[in-house]
Amino acid sequence: MAKTVTDLLLETLEELGKDDLKRFKWKLKEIKVENQYNNIPWGKLETARPVDVTKELLNYYGEHYRVEVTIQVLRSIHRRDLADRLTKATQADVINLELESVTPRNPEPGETDGSNLEQESNVQQMPASFKSTVSYNPSFCTCS
Repeated sequence: MAKTVTDLLLETLEELGKDDLKRFKWKLKEIKVENQYNNIPWGKLETARPVDVTKELLNYYGEHYRVEVTIQVLRSIHRRDLADRLTKATQADVINLELESVTPRNPEPGETDGSNLEQESNVQQMPASFKSTVSYNPSFCTCS
């Protein structure tokens, strides 16, 4: 089973020694972040363990931006080795997620694949007597 982004971040932070983790947290509280985000307050970071920092990264920066912030902080504390490894691991994870999301699969009987939600919704709203006599086309409707 593939590791989640949270697992990758946690493993990365756990590899930092005590001093590097302290420097990571210090830089994290003051790093310049995008306008819609706020820095994590020092009060939440000062005594935080790697698992706590990982949780706060998600809370403050969301699923995707937290990786970018972590990589930026790792580079700023001269841990390019961990930053590069995290970059590669998360890029591979993103590629796998994208492939999974575009890989077509056949829906189970009675299950919809979501590609024609509007059509299915409209058909469900029709009276039962019309369902067998009307064929739906989003741009054109013909009766048979």
